Amino acid sequence: MSDLQSLLNVLYDVMTMQFTVFGLTLSWFSVFMGCVLISLVMYAVIRLFL
Repeated sequence: MSDLQSLLNVLYDVMTMQFTVFGLTLSWFSVFMGCVLISLVMYAVIRLFL
Protein backbone atom coordinates (compact mmCIF):
# COMPACT_ATOMS: atom_id res chain seq x y z
CA MET A 1 0.00 0.00 0.00
CA SER A 2 2.84 2.40 0.80
CA ASP A 3 4.44 1.69 -2.60
CA LEU A 4 1.20 2.63 -4.33
CA GLN A 5 0.93 5.77 -2.21
CA SER A 6 4.47 6.87 -3.06
CA LEU A 7 3.85 6.15 -6.75
CA LEU A 8 0.70 8.27 -6.66
CA ASN A 9 2.61 11.05 -4.90
CA VAL A 10 5.31 11.00 -7.58
CA LEU A 11 2.71 11.05 -10.34
CA TYR A 12 0.91 13.95 -8.65
CA ASP A 13 4.17 15.90 -8.33
CA VAL A 14 4.99 15.34 -12.00
CA MET A 15 1.50 16.44 -13.06
CA THR A 16 1.60 19.62 -10.97
CA MET A 17 5.09 20.40 -12.26
CA GLN A 18 3.93 20.00 -15.86
CA PHE A 19 0.93 22.24 -15.23
CA THR A 20 3.19 24.88 -13.67
CA VAL A 21 5.57 24.77 -16.63
CA PHE A 22 2.61 24.95 -19.03
CA GLY A 23 1.20 27.96 -17.16
CA LEU A 24 4.54 29.75 -17.26
CA THR A 25 4.89 29.03 -20.97
CA LEU A 26 1.36 30.30 -21.59
CA SER A 27 1.97 33.54 -19.67
CA TRP A 28 5.28 34.18 -21.45
CA PHE A 29 3.60 33.45 -24.80
CA SER A 30 0.78 35.91 -24.06
CA VAL A 31 3.33 38.57 -23.06
CA PHE A 32 5.23 37.94 -26.30
CA MET A 33 2.04 38.14 -28.37
CA GLY A 34 1.08 41.38 -26.61
CA CYS A 35 4.46 42.90 -27.48
CA VAL A 36 4.09 41.81 -31.11
CA LEU A 37 0.59 43.30 -31.34
CA ILE A 38 1.70 46.58 -29.76
CA SER A 39 4.64 46.88 -32.14
CA LEU A 40 2.40 46.14 -35.13
CA VAL A 41 -0.10 48.79 -34.04
CA MET A 42 2.67 51.35 -33.50
CA TYR A 43 4.10 50.52 -36.93
CA ALA A 44 0.68 50.98 -38.56
CA VAL A 45 0.14 54.31 -36.76
CA ILE A 46 3.58 55.56 -37.81
CA ARG A 47 2.91 54.51 -41.41
CA LEU A 48 -0.45 56.30 -41.37
CA PHE A 49 0.75 59.60 -39.94
CA LEU A 50 4.14 59.86 -41.66
